[in-house]
Parts: sequence; C-alpha cells; structure tokens
Amino acid sequence: VYNNPVPINQIPREVPEQPFYTKPLLSILASGILSFGCIFIQLFFILNSIWAHQYYHYFGFLLVVYIILIITCLEITICLCYFHLCTEDYNWWWRSFLTSGSSAVYLFL
Repeated sequence: VYNNPVPINQIPREVPEQPFYTKPLLSILASGILSFGCIFIQLFFILNSIWAHQYYHYFGFLLVVYIILIITCLEITICLCYFHLCTEDYNWWWRSFLTSGSSAVYLFL
C-alpha cells in the first residue's frame, strides 16, 4: 500500500483567471509565428534554389535551417510553458506540445 507523504485533496484545485497572453489559441498561434518567422527567409532561399534547379547550397543550408528551427521551437516552448506554470495553470501539457507543432501549420500554409 502506497502512503502519500503529504495529504492530497481528491478534488483538483480551480485554475485562477489567466492573463490574455496565456490563452490557448493566442499562445499557440503566436508561438508558431515566432518560430516560422525565424526561418522564413532561409526557407525562401531554399525553395528558390529548388525551383531554379540549383542544388549546390541545398542540403547544407537545409540542415542549418532545421537546427535553427529546433532551437527556436525549444526556446519558445520553454518560455510559454514557464508562463503557464507561473500563472498556476496545471493544464499545460497539451499546450507545450501544440506550441512547437504550430510552426508546422505555418510551414504547410
């Protein structure tokens, strides 16, 4: 039998009123714009080199853009997850996943 070291309430605590920048839709869309904005110019250069049949810069530049995208998605996700936790919102796990995933929607569009 497992005994908890501290008493735990069976009813979850109510999440307090959240500021406007921690609303789910706004934070997910804003994080996608930020991460996509970091790689937009590089992505434009890659797509122009593909359409012009100039593949000499393609693979190395694509690797650099991919690394930049991964780093910016990590930083934005950590910052927004920290903002959610500071406002005592314990429903942060899906938002942390969708924060980085929203850049794929902008890339697709």
